[in-house]
Amino acid sequence: MNRKYRRIQTSVTIGHAEWRRVRRRGMEPVQPLQPPLTERLAGQWRRMVALATAAWARLTKQQLAVVSLALGLFVGLVVLGWWLWPVQWDASTWTGANFNNLPAVKRELVIDNSADLFSYTVDQGRVQALLADWPGAADDICRLAADAGDDAQRMRYEALLYITTGQMCADQADKAAQE
Repeated sequence: MNRKYRRIQTSVTIGHAEWRRVRRRGMEPVQPLQPPLTERLAGQWRRMVALATAAWARLTKQQLAVVSLALGLFVGLVVLGWWLWPVQWDASTWTGANFNNLPAVKRELVIDNSADLFSYTVDQGRVQALLADWPGAADDICRLAADAGDDAQRMRYEALLYITTGQMCADQADKAAQE
């Protein structure tokens, strides 16, 4: 025990003597040199890569597939889609499709569904909003009314035309004949 005490006392004495020497000369104690910032960052990067590599090596095939999918989605959506090549959309210059661009079968389906909507809900606002941006709707509705197999179906189309334009198919036919 005496020997341990002497070691401690010797180290304290040497440390105290070093401090007195530094104070006498007016120097500050010597601090250990830190590596430059680039070396510290390089070391942190190496440690991060080593951790990622170790974690990657421990993954199973299923986990690798999930991680690869998530990484691909991140790179595809965030990096490529939103940052590097974002989609430019300007609705003011868009001359997009309307009902006239649909095939005739699809237009007939839209008109038929609109007539059903009106006959079940009697909500004129919804039907008018649906057909408001369709310039050729009246002609298509009259054509369907003329081709209707029974009177009930013809009446549905006539009612649809009346609430959207305020005219009947006979008025449309007279208007077309005048032109």
